[in-house]
Amino acid sequence: MLNDKKIKRVILHAGLPKTATTSIQNACFAQKQALLDHHGILYPGQEPNHTNALCTAFLTDPRTHISNMMAGQNDLDSLLEKAADIRAALVHEIHATAPETVLFSAEGMSNLAAPELEKFRDWALSFAEELSVFYILRNPISYTTSVIQQHLKGGDVLEHMFKKLPLPNIKGRLTGSIRAFGRENVAAYVFEELVSNEGGVVAGFLDIVGLRDGTTRDAIVSQQNFDNQSLSHEAALILSSLNRQRPAFVNGRLGPYRAMNELPTISAIRGDKFRLPPDVAARVLDESRPDIDWVRETFGINAYDDLQPPPPPKDREMLPEATIDSIAVTMSNLLNDRQVNALVNRARVLHRDGRMDEVRPLAENVLRIRPNRPLPEFMAKAMETPR
Repeated sequence: MLNDKKIKRVILHAGLPKTATTSIQNACFAQKQALLDHHGILYPGQEPNHTNALCTAFLTDPRTHISNMMAGQNDLDSLLEKAADIRAALVHEIHATAPETVLFSAEGMSNLAAPELEKFRDWALSFAEELSVFYILRNPISYTTSVIQQHLKGGDVLEHMFKKLPLPNIKGRLTGSIRAFGRENVAAYVFEELVSNEGGVVAGFLDIVGLRDGTTRDAIVSQQNFDNQSLSHEAALILSSLNRQRPAFVNGRLGPYRAMNELPTISAIRGDKFRLPPDVAARVLDESRPDIDWVRETFGINAYDDLQPPPPPKDREMLPEATIDSIAVTMSNLLNDRQVNALVNRARVLHRDGRMDEVRPLAENVLRIRPNRPLPEFMAKAMETPR
């Protein structure tokens, strides 16, 4: 702590995922200085989304967080040290700027268990007088449809997700939050109602945090941009096939034969909008009924009481599974070769500059992406050098 004076409050927007969180975060981050200068609201950190920082800082095992897995960070001691550094840096920024309010937006916090949320609570109340948390809820069918696409991008497979559906789990998530923060400090809002706001979901979000008028609000709303575009149905099938044939992660590490640069290319494949099979959509609704009832009883929200599964799509001939599988592997091979060539060219520059200690990680990555590819002599020698 730099001093013992506490700020007034901390607000945590803790999710749910797939409720325009990226648009909200980017808009607030773009106007973070105006928020602080004109309203005393600090939107801290160096990234729009606080998920990676806060989840690393408060997860019991930060190795399980997707950002650390993608970065190949799997040493627990170093990640726990990183977690302490994140907490310290945020406290330093808060005391250096002396805001009235600190606003965090981290949808990943909705995945934390109650003890982890309690750790966040104790940390936040060490420098703030008040702490409030809110969630934005979404139609379970559209939520699951969107989350499945996001999980595909993270390496999951459609067949696996259809067996174990990624449901909103509203009761489970918010029960843990209520346990950690107290019911009086936890609020819930309806995504579909925020979207219908004249200024869209970002304006609805600003209403929640108390910014209901002024030039800063107008500037933030003007930044609204929906960046997380849906996959086409065909793209989803190809990505799922690739994830099945060449897993993105094996034992918590990046898997072989994956450059992990496939998403932009696959996302560009056009086709029908991704949809759940009718039987899967019906199961989502059926399995979400207890959540819908709990939300009504706990928060008085009845927006989903009369929800019905969407009508089945019109019949349309799809590519055979064997064709999908071959497209996925062929595309992967081409992207792998491009990535390997880029890594080798980068290694040549490092070798020329005498930075051989930086060559070995590139060589290891080449051998992961293309295990049978012979390495150039200088890269092979780098692999022989002890770490």
